[in-house]
Amino acid sequence: TETHFLDSLTRADRPARIRRTMEFRIPCVIVTRSMPVIPEMETALRELGIPLLRTSHLTTPFQAELGQYLERRLAPRNPVHGVMVE
Repeated sequence: TETHFLDSLTRADRPARIRRTMEFRIPCVIVTRSMPVIPEMETALRELGIPLLRTSHLTTPFQAELGQYLERRLAPRNPVHGVMVE
């Protein structure tokens, strides 16, 4: 996971890698399975004003449910009225 990758970096390398990721203008970071948040990540998110969201849900089911929710809420809708004549 991303957390394990960050753990594998030296403390000196972490802030630069985290900030490079944040250059993609992500709207928020979601941590699943109640995993701990690396302090450098919390600091960078706070400084950049990016919300940190946490959940105890497992990653795959949470991601699927979130995707479906966003699809329902954000998908364009075009109601069409019609009459069927035989």
